[in-house]
This record gives sequence, structure tokens and C-alpha cells, in this order.
Amino acid sequence: MNQCIILIAFLFITNALITKHCQCNQIRNQFSCMLHQKCQWKSNSCQNASCKEFHHVSVCSQNKECFYNPLDDRCQELTDCSMLTATSNEECSYQSKYCGIYNPALKQCQILNFKPCNMHTTQWECLNVAQPCYWINQQCQEFDCALLKSQKECNGYHHYLCNWSIENQQCIHASCHQQPIFDCTFIVKKFNIGYLIQPCLVDYSEGQAKCREATLSELSPITCSLNTDNAAAWSDMRLDRGSCQECDVCIIKILVLTLLMMIF
Repeated sequence: MNQCIILIAFLFITNALITKHCQCNQIRNQFSCMLHQKCQWKSNSCQNASCKEFHHVSVCSQNKECFYNPLDDRCQELTDCSMLTATSNEECSYQSKYCGIYNPALKQCQILNFKPCNMHTTQWECLNVAQPCYWINQQCQEFDCALLKSQKECNGYHHYLCNWSIENQQCIHASCHQQPIFDCTFIVKKFNIGYLIQPCLVDYSEGQAKCREATLSELSPITCSLNTDNAAAWSDMRLDRGSCQECDVCIIKILVLTLLMMIF
């Protein structure tokens, strides 16, 4: 029985993706490069965009090498969190997600450290860390869609992670078949090892279009990056050849090898 459960997990993980974006130098063609907010196509290769190339505050603040300077209204290179001109958590986070917490004693922003949910002691830290956490009863705990009790609260959360089940009248983890056709790209699935991206794809095989789970081999040069949240990229510079490949392939192989060892 245990072997069957492990085998199912193994088969699923080989079709999923670790939620880690491709680095610019891993992207081979111009189309995929242009889809990545932090990259630019230059000298026939995909390269990291400099901070001054980011003209949107949200893109700038999400790059840990940059911060938004509201005084000059431009994106600048970040070398230390003390460079931010902020006096609150909100202002720190607005200028840099990486330096997303304000230290009133030092009167400066500081790094918002990645920690397990239960180690965050304030609501601000709990709700602004990279991994999904939830603040309830004055405590920070690991997020679960079931914690969202109303349809309004569930729908207000990211639909890549949670969906409201009309049949069961409860908030459940997202699945591809519940995604609308116009937004059939990917969902985020929760496992013991963390959160994984599951690509989705619009299927016309039965006449009426529906959204379903997809493997990387089914993705085209267009959907490869879009339907994996830039966790995969097309393998060739030309779009008429090649395949969709995950950029974090080493981690995938380690997971698969570990599961195979458990099976045998």
C-alpha cells in the first residue's frame, strides 16, 4: 500500500515544477526572454536587466538587487536596506519586498527573513513572507485554503492557490479544471516538500474547451514560460524546434531519486 502511494507521488512530481523562476542566462530565445520581467534580450542573448530598466514599481521592488527610490521616482541598485527612505513597514515593502520590514529602533528598513510560518511573531511579517502563511488567533501558521471560511474571502485570495467549491460550499486548493478558460495557465499545489507549479492547458479534444493539467512535453514555445510562471523555458533559440524544459532540473532529479530509493 505504501509503495503505491509513493509511486503515485513519484509520477506526479515528475510532471510538476519547483516554484523557482528561470535565470536569464538559462533562457535560449528572445520570445521567452521578453516574457521574463527581470530579463532583457541583448547581443543575441538573454541577460539580467539593470535596475534602471525597470519602469514599474512592482517589478523593481520584487527584484532583490533593486529598490524603488520615491524621491527620484526611479529604480536603483540595492546594496543595503538602509538605502531605503521609509518610516514604516508599508513604505519599506513598497520600495523593496526584500527589505520589507521597518526597524523603529534603528529607524531603517531591514531584510524580511524567510522563516517557517510559526516563527513569525507579527501579523506584518506573517503575511508578507515569501511562502504562504496565515494570521489567525494572534498566531502565524502555515496557510491552508480551508482556513478561508467564506466565498468572498476565498475568491479574494490568489485563484492559482485556492478556489471556492460551489458544490461543497468551502474553499479548496486550486485545480486546473476549475480555472476559467481565459486564465488556464497554471496552479500552485502544496506538498510536504513545498509548493510546486502545475501547468494547465486548454483542451479542445472533446469539442467544448476545458482546462486540464498538462505536462511539459505538451507545452508550446508560447505556453512554456506562461504556463509555468517562468519556471521553464524553451530549449532552443528557434521556436520551430526544441522542447519545454524546467530550469531547476537538478532539484527535480533529486526528488525523483529520493522517491525511487524509498520505493525499492
